[in-house]
Amino acid sequence: MNRLHRLGFLLAPVLAAALCQSADAGWSHWARCGWGCGSWGCASNCETTYQTVERTVMVPEMVTENRTVNVVECKAEEQQYTYAVCRPVTEKHTVEYQYTVPTYETRTREVRFTVCKPVMTTQRRQCTVMVPHTETCKGTRQVCRMVPVVQSRTVCEDHGCWKQVPQTYTYCCCGCVQTCTIMCNVWEPKIESREVQYPCMQPQMEQVPYEYAVTVCKPETQTQNVQVCTYVQEQQSRTESYQVCVPQQRTGTREVATCRMVTEQHTATRTVQVPHTVQRQVSVQVCHMVPKTITCQVPVTKCTPCAPCNAGCNGCNTATGAPGAAPTPVPAAPAPAPAAPDSTYHPTSAPLRNSALLSVKVPADAKVFVNDHPTPSTGADREYISRNLKSGAHYNYAVRVEFIRNGQAVSEIKTVQVTAGQSASLDFSQGETSVQTAANS
Repeated sequence: MNRLHRLGFLLAPVLAAALCQSADAGWSHWARCGWGCGSWGCASNCETTYQTVERTVMVPEMVTENRTVNVVECKAEEQQYTYAVCRPVTEKHTVEYQYTVPTYETRTREVRFTVCKPVMTTQRRQCTVMVPHTETCKGTRQVCRMVPVVQSRTVCEDHGCWKQVPQTYTYCCCGCVQTCTIMCNVWEPKIESREVQYPCMQPQMEQVPYEYAVTVCKPETQTQNVQVCTYVQEQQSRTESYQVCVPQQRTGTREVATCRMVTEQHTATRTVQVPHTVQRQVSVQVCHMVPKTITCQVPVTKCTPCAPCNAGCNGCNTATGAPGAAPTPVPAAPAPAPAAPDSTYHPTSAPLRNSALLSVKVPADAKVFVNDHPTPSTGADREYISRNLKSGAHYNYAVRVEFIRNGQAVSEIKTVQVTAGQSASLDFSQGETSVQTAANS
């Protein structure tokens, strides 16, 4: 309920703003503006005033009403139903079956086979064997011997002496502080360095000849007797016994248990929820739109006839593909009056859906010409607006800037293309011309 009241309170100024904006479709608050006959700078004699008008808007109002509605309620009822239960019944009976029993029989048969008998023979063969021989070889080897040498090193010796040094100490006796001085022996060092020679053993390597024995194997040919075994094949036979499995068919009986399902019908009572439709009176919040009269300020623009632009309005329009007359210029409006409380609404800026905005950044002392028409605006950042543009049509404008740079007159020109509801920007301040366009929301 509170949320709907807040919604009604917010919708009232929004509706008033929509009415005020519809009456202010061609107004803008830009500080430097004025395009005349579809070109720049032809609407400098326009004056905008505000007029207070009354408008009737529809304001939502919440009303509590009693209405009859159908409500479905469930009531508990007892019902009887029949259900089937399957019960297993076991039955036993005797059946005959055939089965096979294996029987083994012993039989004999004669088997012939081939055997190989070994026969040994003596043969003389020549073979080469390696016979070892011992030989004496000569060589040299390195031997390390320790040779006595005399070396020198630097040692430090302390030639100090004991000296008598007085030391003072304080002690307390029977509450009195007394100071005594005694002589103490203190060693005063005196370090001196000198070279000392000492004998030592130094290793020395020598090459010494020596003899050593080497065992060398030399091949020799010898003749020896070798036993050679050869095999001779011979056919033999033998009688062997074996068992054969002979199957026999037999008949037997056994008891078989069979389970059969029997269906039985049972009756039970259960509680179910049955829906019933009943009518009830309920209170609901209904939103009614109530007319309300509010006041708002509407800008009224009065313009004196502008100076002729070359060949008239149709001659000044440089739109590409724009039909008929050029867009009507509207000068910049002054700042809006402060907002009145409650129902009075003041717009801050008119929408740019049928207009185009051009922002130009130039040196502060530059002169700006649009389609060869001078503009009276000054400053580094300048803005121009053109109104009553055809939606979907393209308009081309030539912007020329003249200024002094490094003591020389500089003139730069750039052509920009805009459409209704679009903004564009030109930058002549850095010596390089850049063009940026963006669609107005």
